[in-house]
Amino acid sequence: MGKRKHLDDHQKVEAILFAEMHGDPAACERFKIAPRTLHSYRALARQDGSEIAKICTAYRAALATDDAKAEDFAAWLLQQVREAGGLLVEKARQADARNPEALRVLNEHVATLLDHQTATTYIDRLFAPTDDPEGDPEGDPEAEAD
Repeated sequence: MGKRKHLDDHQKVEAILFAEMHGDPAACERFKIAPRTLHSYRALARQDGSEIAKICTAYRAALATDDAKAEDFAAWLLQQVREAGGLLVEKARQADARNPEALRVLNEHVATLLDHQTATTYIDRLFAPTDDPEGDPEGDPEAEAD
């Protein structure tokens, strides 16, 4: 693997953050740096007032903001699914069970609602704590059945 001679300060911070997400070996390979070099970037990032520390703080703030926006979206989507579910139950109670068209429409709405529920479950899994490699089983019907 060929080594890159110099990374600018932003690239150094990107290497640090990439290593946090994907591990040191992956970061070293991607940025063509040695593990010792990555270690020195981290040391620079810990120095108060250094340019790399400032950039690292700004990048982390931007990431935190994006995470907060995504979590807000996930909460909003879950609320929309709950409201749609309530509306669907109300419409199902009003529908004529002998009308095939009404049953077809209800079936389509149930399928759409299930798709949205699947999406919210997936989003919840994306934001689940990563301490447990199995994910967060809370609210998982299969986990509760055991």
